[in-house]
This record gives sequence, C-alpha cells and structure tokens, in this order.
Amino acid sequence: MSPVEHFIPDSEDGGSAQVIAAYIDASTQPGDLVVDPFCQSATVVRQALAAGRRAIAVSFHPLDALRTRLSLTEIPSRQLSAALTRLADSPKQSTTLGKHLDALYETTCRKCGKPTIADHFIWERDEGVPLQVHCHCVHCGEARMHDCDAHDLQALASIEPRGLHYWYLLDRVARESEPGRRLAAELLELYTPRNLYVLSNLLRRIEGLFSDGPESDFLRLAVLKCLEWGSKLNPVPDEPVASHRSPLRPLPRFVERNLWRLFEETLQQLATQA
Repeated sequence: MSPVEHFIPDSEDGGSAQVIAAYIDASTQPGDLVVDPFCQSATVVRQALAAGRRAIAVSFHPLDALRTRLSLTEIPSRQLSAALTRLADSPKQSTTLGKHLDALYETTCRKCGKPTIADHFIWERDEGVPLQVHCHCVHCGEARMHDCDAHDLQALASIEPRGLHYWYLLDRVARESEPGRRLAAELLELYTPRNLYVLSNLLRRIEGLFSDGPESDFLRLAVLKCLEWGSKLNPVPDEPVASHRSPLRPLPRFVERNLWRLFEETLQQLATQA
C-alpha cells in the first residue's frame, strides 16, 4: 500500500470546493490517486476527477454513500421524468397510483366549495385526528389554513392503522426474530397511518417496476426525503419548538405533509439537477 503523501482539509463553508480543488492541484499530479476515507459528499471526488486524478471514496453511512453515488451519476432528466410518469400512471385499484395517493389528502376549498388537494395537515399529539388543513385551491387560487371537517377525515378513516402496509414496513426495518423489532415499531409510530400507507405503496411499486437501473436509486432517494419530512418530528411552520425533548417522541403539534406531492417535487428537482 502506498504511503499517504498529503492530507486535504475539508470544511463546511461555501468555499470548501475551491479549497479542496486548490489543495489537489498543489499536492498531486494528473493520474494520482485521491482517497476520501470518510466521505460525506461528492466534493472531493468531483474535484479530483475534474483535475484529472483518480479517486476512491469510502463511507460507512449508507445515506451518505447513496447521495454521493447519485451526485456522480449522469442520467438524462427525461429518464427520471419518465420514471415518475410510469410510477404515477401504474394501476392501483380502479385508478392510478398517483391519483389514488393524491386522493388521500383531499379536502374542500372553503371559498369555492370545490374539492382540492391539501398541502399539509396540522395535528396535536394527543388527538387522534388532524385539526387543521392547509390547501392551495386549484380552482379559485385561494391558499389558506382552515379547520378540518368530516370530509377531511374520510380518507384517513379508510386506512387501517395496523394494515398490510404497516406490517410490510415493520418487516422491512426489522423482522420479528431480530433484536431491533421493538425499536422499529417505535420508529413507525413517528408517522401517521396515512403517511405510512403512502410510503409502503411507493416502496413496493418502486421495487416492482424498477428492480434495477439508475432510476431506482433516484426514486429511493426521493422516498428518503419523504421519510425525513413526513414524520411527526416536523414542527408546524413558524411555531417554536422546545430545545429539550425526546428524540423519538412526536411533537405536541406537528405537520403531516402530503407525501405524494413531496415525492413528486423531490424527483422533479433531482431531474432538473441531473
């Protein structure tokens, strides 16, 4: 094994890429090997390749590894857009998956009285149903928050909290015989039944339609974004959050985002970046 000749400092500021590029240029020659042993982003690898060096990146964090790999993967934006269309148009019951998942967040515009799709719902932890809903009406353009009514609760009531979707996700995280089963069940409690249902349907359909190929990793990254922003740990916008709280306990008031719309937006952003 060759000895380490130079260390390239990294930083969290916006000039990190320029600093790394300068060190690579000053300390190595074209064709030299640059190793990032604790890779958290593709910055070092990208700068090394741009300078005509070889590069190896090592990461023990699967999410960092996935993000780094995808940021270095070239894929036509139209290919990702086509993957989203294929996923949304796949059949689900008597409609398509996209329409089926979108309908779970249906509400009624209080101004024009027409059905529209909610952006998010506001919950209180000790209540079993959402209390408020925010929507941007596609018919009249009205955007505001209003109290939930019986119509807003219909879709949620149709989802069994411990249905097939719940057990599918629980087994994905930890099977019954595995020691992490209890923790896995606690983690699933950080999501509403509706959002668990959406996550389950997305994962199963992605695995069924995109078993291999570059699209599958981009789709999974979009699901990870939904996992991050779809839990009960996300506060209501513009409301303060206590600094000392249990990391696995839902907030007293939290936002339930429309995960299908979030998934669409994330994949469209990835397609634009690609």
